[in-house]
Amino acid sequence: MAVSTTSFADRLGRIEKSTPQLFAGDDAPQSFRPDKLVCTTKKRGLVFYIVIAMGALIGAAVGYGFRTEVGFDIFLTQPPLLIWAIVKSQSLMLLFTLGMAAGPVMALACNIFSFTQARALQFWCGYLAGSIVVNGHALYYVYLTYFAAP
Repeated sequence: MAVSTTSFADRLGRIEKSTPQLFAGDDAPQSFRPDKLVCTTKKRGLVFYIVIAMGALIGAAVGYGFRTEVGFDIFLTQPPLLIWAIVKSQSLMLLFTLGMAAGPVMALACNIFSFTQARALQFWCGYLAGSIVVNGHALYYVYLTYFAAP
């Protein structure tokens, strides 16, 4: 088997898809017409926006249920063991609380683990955004009560 004469930088240059590079053979000039090159950058298609919209709608529904059934006030006014007892006693409150906790956890997990699909990250980021937008008014009052007051 013959030893390759190409350098590591040349091989890396062929792997990278952001810049077009043609191989015309040994010591042959690389000639090309720019209008015939294929763009390898990913395009944001309809599926990209549909996945984000689905995540935002489901996140908004869970956020609205959390706002009406549980609310942020319980987490700021009660001790943790009492909150756990109240939330655990009603299955709907537990479901919405776990649904609100799933948004940030899954969005962070999709960012940390590189083997996750891009669609999962898009969905969970949309989910998180939808749940935060629906509960934005309550979050604003929490900010005013605890952080903006002197």
